[in-house]
Amino acid sequence: KNDLSFLFTDVLNLYEHQSTECANLPLRGLIYFGKLYDKLYSDNKNWYTDRQIALAMPQFIVFYNT
Repeated sequence: KNDLSFLFTDVLNLYEHQSTECANLPLRGLIYFGKLYDKLYSDNKNWYTDRQIALAMPQFIVFYNT
């Protein structure tokens, strides 16, 4: 509920708020981006063609309380 994601131009931004450090944050980020890419590109039926699909570049930013 404290997370935010949006697509701006060709960058997929994901912002998360944390109160403490988390060693599993890289894995969680990977899972979050996988789910977002699935939503964004699920209607694309050309996954198995020779042409490359242009993906939005991921940007993951974490805010911490101090």
